[in-house]
Amino acid sequence: MQEGHVRLSLAPVVYINGLLMAIPVEMPKMSDTMEEGVLVSWLADEGDEVSAGDVIAQVETDKATMDLEVYDDGVLLKRVIQEGDAVPIGALIAVLGQKGEDPAPVLEKYAGGDGSAAKSPAPDATGSTGDGAAEEPQAEEEAAPPVEAGGDGAEGRIKASPLARKLARDHDVNLGGIQGSGPEGRIVKRDVEELLRTGAPEPAPAPRPTAPERAAAPPAAAAPSAPHTSERISQMRKAIGRRLSQSKFTSPHFYLTVDVDMRKSIEFRSRLNEAAEAQGRPKISFNDVIT
Repeated sequence: MQEGHVRLSLAPVVYINGLLMAIPVEMPKMSDTMEEGVLVSWLADEGDEVSAGDVIAQVETDKATMDLEVYDDGVLLKRVIQEGDAVPIGALIAVLGQKGEDPAPVLEKYAGGDGSAAKSPAPDATGSTGDGAAEEPQAEEEAAPPVEAGGDGAEGRIKASPLARKLARDHDVNLGGIQGSGPEGRIVKRDVEELLRTGAPEPAPAPRPTAPERAAAPPAAAAPSAPHTSERISQMRKAIGRRLSQSKFTSPHFYLTVDVDMRKSIEFRSRLNEAAEAQGRPKISFNDVIT
């Protein structure tokens, strides 16, 4: 695998009252097809002083393993990720600054799990997130109590299947007086039909227990695994797998088959192998005959 060097692009240097502030070191994009990088090894420890051009780590991309160089002088305050970790482009991998400086502000800025400093804006009192999009209203159908079906708005609060609602509208039936026999007390078609047949709603059976109320099934005994070893997939192998999947699922495929009568070829191979065995030479395979 080729070895290369890359200058590590850092965030702009920030000064407050003349003091150098901590600088986030992000995962750079080292190739056009790179989506994430694996930190192979750290070449600088926390507390080490580094100068512009120093190599602080090695990163494996989908094409090669490359050295990371820094642009600025300073102290490596914090190594955020460990050797072997794979992180996307732009994720925080280290913090650079002055000796004794606290890297916490930078870590808090990137505390999103994905390395991005951007966070979703919190909604204000009006339910707006600040970008013009209002929050979705919470669903009221499950929480609202059943009411008399005096209109479309009231009927929409009753748990009923679409077929039961249609049947009730066609026969001017009030769904508010029916106890549903479906899951969680939902009114189904047979409940409306029973009311039309008898003039009184069918007694509803006990509702089926919801998922949290059901008794948890005992965990199945895990089958003993055969002895094996696990190896980390390289970034190049990941890229190959992605490209093969894209080729398989995004491009149309068609397959051609042909039947060939190989009886004479089999007889010819048998005669050749008899002669080869008599002369002490290796036998001929079917692949040799085809190629």
